[in-house]
Amino acid sequence: MSFWGAYVPYLENTALFISQPFERTLPVDSLGLSYTWIYPQDTACKEVCQFLYDYFGNPPQKPRFSIPIHHLLSKTDLLLLARDNSNKIVGCIRYHDIGILYHNKERIYAVDCFCIHPEWRGKGVGRQLLYRLHCYANELGIPHAVFLKEGSTVNPFVTPLYSGTYVYRSCSKPNGLSLRRLSVKDAVKWLTIYQNCNPSCCIVHNPQSLNQQWYFYKKGIHSILIGVQDTYQRKDEYSMGWVTAWLESPLLTDKEREEASDKLMESTTFDYLWMNQVWCTSERGWQQDGAFHWYTYQWSYIGLGQSYCLMH
Repeated sequence: MSFWGAYVPYLENTALFISQPFERTLPVDSLGLSYTWIYPQDTACKEVCQFLYDYFGNPPQKPRFSIPIHHLLSKTDLLLLARDNSNKIVGCIRYHDIGILYHNKERIYAVDCFCIHPEWRGKGVGRQLLYRLHCYANELGIPHAVFLKEGSTVNPFVTPLYSGTYVYRSCSKPNGLSLRRLSVKDAVKWLTIYQNCNPSCCIVHNPQSLNQQWYFYKKGIHSILIGVQDTYQRKDEYSMGWVTAWLESPLLTDKEREEASDKLMESTTFDYLWMNQVWCTSERGWQQDGAFHWYTYQWSYIGLGQSYCLMH
C-alpha cells in the first residue's frame, strides 16, 4: 500500500474536487512484464476471473473471490493486467465505476480487484499497477476514487473517509416477517429524497449496477433504506453479502436498528451477511470480523455519519 500511503491528504477547507496528479517518475520496471488495459467483451475477461478465483486474498484459508464474467467490467470500467514473458497474468487492478456522488453529480470510481500472484508479491508489481492506473485515470479525466482498506489504517497521517468494524452472521430463510423489497427505480427515488432532506449525507450510487438489492424498513415514524450487495466471495459454496447502504430517518434508536437488522437477515438471499457494527447494535448472533476503512483519493469529504451509501 505504499502508493496510497504516500499521497498527501486534503485539508477540510479545500475544495471538494481538485485533481492532484502525482508528479513522480514511474518506477523503473526491471521485471520484464507487459501491461495491458482490457475492456468489456475482451477475451481476457474469463482469464481474469479465473486468476482472481485462484489468487485473490489467500485461498483456501480465506473465501474465494468468484465474480461472474458479466459482472467483471461495465462499459465505463477499466482493468489493467500485468503479464510475464510467458503471457501469464501475474497481477491485475480494476477501476470500477460505482456511480455519482449525489451531492454534486461527480462520478466516483473504486479501486478494487487488486491481486498479485503469490510468486510475484513483494517485487514491485503492485506499485507498477497503481502508478499506471493513477496516470491513466488522470489522463482520461476520471481521477476521483475510493478504496477500501481492511485491518489497520493506511498510515496515521491519512484520515479515512470512514472507519468501522465488520460483523457477520448466517441468514435465515425468508419468511412473512421479512422487509419490503424495493426495485432499483424505487430505491433511486428514496435516495434522491433522502439527499434533498440531508444534503451533507454521502451517497454514491450507480443505478446501472447489476449487483444491488434494496430493502425498506418502516415502523411508525421510523424508516431505514438498506442496500445489500454480493461480495462475490464464496466459502464452501456459501454466498456472502454485505450492506453498503444504510440511510436512517431522524431520531432512530438502537431498538429499531436491531429489529431492522434482524428482519434483514430473514429477507436477503445470501447465506451470510456482513455489515457495519453500528447498524445492528446487538451482539446477539453477530461475530466481529475486524476493522475496515474507506478512503477517498483526489477528492475530499468531511466524514460520514451513521447513514451513508457507498454501493460498490
